[in-house]
Amino acid sequence: MSSDYRPNLSSLSVAERLALLEQVWDSLHDEDLPLQPTPEQEAELDRRWADYLANPDDVLTWDEVQARVRARLAACR
Repeated sequence: MSSDYRPNLSSLSVAERLALLEQVWDSLHDEDLPLQPTPEQEAELDRRWADYLANPDDVLTWDEVQARVRARLAACR
């Protein structure tokens, strides 16, 4: 990609960058690409699945996940 094509992303508002990101994501979806995980990603998925099977009660609810994310974001401000 040439630098002439790329917009100066810092000049765009957050809303504009999110809209651009959504357009790019949608364009990838429209391509109907067969996305396959890499061998490393497969190994990580297998590791996580095995960990879940070994510890099924060691999980977070969606509310707990959101609270952790919000707390991290608040700490960054």
